[in-house]
Amino acid sequence: MRLLCSIVLILFFATTVFSQPNPRHLEEVAYDKIRNRLILFGGAELVNGRPEEPSMVYEWDGTNWKRLESPGPQGRRGHGWIYDENRKETILIGGVTEGKVLKDSVVFDVWSWNGSSWKLHTTNCPVKEPETVYDPVNKRILVYGDANNKTAINYNAATAFELWEYKSGKWKKLSDAGPSIISSRMIAFDSERNRLVIPVFDQQQMIVWEWTGQVWEKIVCENNCPVYRTRFALAYDQVEKETFLFGGLTQERSQSGDFWKWNGKRWDSIETKERPSVRNSAHFAFCKEQLVLYGGSVPETPPAKGIKACNEIWSWKNGNWKLVK
Repeated sequence: MRLLCSIVLILFFATTVFSQPNPRHLEEVAYDKIRNRLILFGGAELVNGRPEEPSMVYEWDGTNWKRLESPGPQGRRGHGWIYDENRKETILIGGVTEGKVLKDSVVFDVWSWNGSSWKLHTTNCPVKEPETVYDPVNKRILVYGDANNKTAINYNAATAFELWEYKSGKWKKLSDAGPSIISSRMIAFDSERNRLVIPVFDQQQMIVWEWTGQVWEKIVCENNCPVYRTRFALAYDQVEKETFLFGGLTQERSQSGDFWKWNGKRWDSIETKERPSVRNSAHFAFCKEQLVLYGGSVPETPPAKGIKACNEIWSWKNGNWKLVK
């Protein structure tokens, strides 16, 4: 019996390590509201000067990180990663993975993560590099992505975008008349107004596309608008009932750290004494009555002049930013 217990403990610690994830680029985070965990998956980290795409899952309980390794999907980026409140599982959809000889490969699989193991559901995601958001009103996942030449990666040809519903393991096409976004894209779901929100930039002009459930509405920002950027963080705050945007890369490829909110009619800039440093490719998740901002690429410490990935956790609540980890 003592030997059996020792073997069990060895196996447990071989697959479960309490450590902070290494900084990585293009990861995704989601919040499991039942188990109260911020869950990280995907992205690339530098190992001996070369990018590698790890396949382990990291979970944050508000105090500690926990690394979990279980047979399942390969590492990737450009994937959808969202908690499905109806299934009570975190769903992984599609993405891009590094293939042989550094050649990227598009993947279309759908997996679920229950906190300890993976399950493969299908391999037929209808779009590549999907953005995903949960719609609690209709209890479904909304998936928006590029439907043009799904077997190849060509960002300049990304002109055929489609909106799909994924619910109970089934796909349903909702629209192919929304915005076409060549640059990086982010989406949010306003549950108060029951609308999908997609901010885009068209020739430097900020435009918000909103899906009402039936049609698209195009709202052009005329005054007090966020300037052009890509790779910004975006999420809906269920307490403040507005959509928040942070940071990104400007037209000049410089990093920004400005903070905005969208109420369905206008953008408002938010000024605070303390806030995260300038960064791009960070990710929002709504956790326990607050927005949580994870990671991103930040400037290196002088005299270095480049950028580096970080693994910071910031929270936004009651009008204040706080560095959590």
